[in-house]
Amino acid sequence: MRIPNNGRALASAAQLSGSSLALTATPRQVDRSGFADRAFQVPDWACVVPLTGPPGTHLSCRFRLAIGPEESVHGPTSPCARNSNPPFQEPRMQLSNALQRFLVQLRADGRSAHTVGQYERHVRQLALWVDGQQMTDDVREFEPEHVAGFLASAAAQRRPDGKAKRAGSMNALRSSLRGFFEHLERSDVIERSPARVLRMARVGPAPPKGLRPDEVERLLATLVADPAPSARRDHALIAFLLGTGARLSSALALEVGDLDLEGGTAALHELKGGGSMVVHLRPELVALLNETVGNRRTGPVFAGRDGGRLTARHAQRRFDAWLAKAGVRGRFSPHSLRHTFAMGLYARTGDVLVVKEALGHRSITSTMVYARASAERVRAAVVG
Repeated sequence: MRIPNNGRALASAAQLSGSSLALTATPRQVDRSGFADRAFQVPDWACVVPLTGPPGTHLSCRFRLAIGPEESVHGPTSPCARNSNPPFQEPRMQLSNALQRFLVQLRADGRSAHTVGQYERHVRQLALWVDGQQMTDDVREFEPEHVAGFLASAAAQRRPDGKAKRAGSMNALRSSLRGFFEHLERSDVIERSPARVLRMARVGPAPPKGLRPDEVERLLATLVADPAPSARRDHALIAFLLGTGARLSSALALEVGDLDLEGGTAALHELKGGGSMVVHLRPELVALLNETVGNRRTGPVFAGRDGGRLTARHAQRRFDAWLAKAGVRGRFSPHSLRHTFAMGLYARTGDVLVVKEALGHRSITSTMVYARASAERVRAAVVG
């Protein structure tokens, strides 16, 4: 007979005798990382479980020996004899502790910093709501109605500015919670995921939001007109994003040694999901990068005043300031430049495979969002 050990159940011996199953446990030190008490002693314990059923019946018996900070145990509900110690409450697994363990696992799995950050933000939103409801933060006591209550609340459905979140944003939140609780279930921290009944809202893929050609022209003209060194650097960075479709994280990780300006290429090594790829540079972009790098042979291509690498947050602030100065209205981010590149490339080629390779997508499904016919092309095809 095999007695499983999932970190919460310990049985040192099992003996089948007649119509009963005898289970015993002996003192043992157990690592309980992440719980209130890191390690404690399992006391001597014994139990006899009566077995009933006709001869030849296949019997499945599940038994868990819970251990806790007061060094006492609970046996099953059947009549049991404990050698010592009164019953106790199983140690709590706080939501914050469970989240930290989950984030470590995500990083170990090679998930991108953006993905890890999104999971963390979403689970912390749940933690704030739980704290406001004055309910338990023990993940073992979460039920589907608790998760549903959070998702139906204003804390989940409203943005910081009070406006309603889009369906796609709510789906991302649902997905994060499902992934978090499924991890806890797979790790045997909880019996069943309280997010198991969640369903995604049915929404079509939102069209990518990029800058119009006239907005791009105004933005670049504003950058060209400013002779400050920081403006020249920002011009090179924005032109690089517009000309290659690279993600901001990939561009900011670019080292001088990654550039082959004579060959007109740049090697990107910081990609979503890992790996690397080579992007091609137009002559005007090569000239901008030459000016930005100057005589440097090492270090980040896009450096700050101290020579260190620009952060994504600083780059976002600079981008916002340039948009405002150029009179470009609307909510845009540096990632919008990737959309602008992809939409322009598809408009010029009509080839979704070319766009896929240029963006470095692993699946063409991710690229199909750009495969949209313009109103002019539809009219030309229909009218002739």
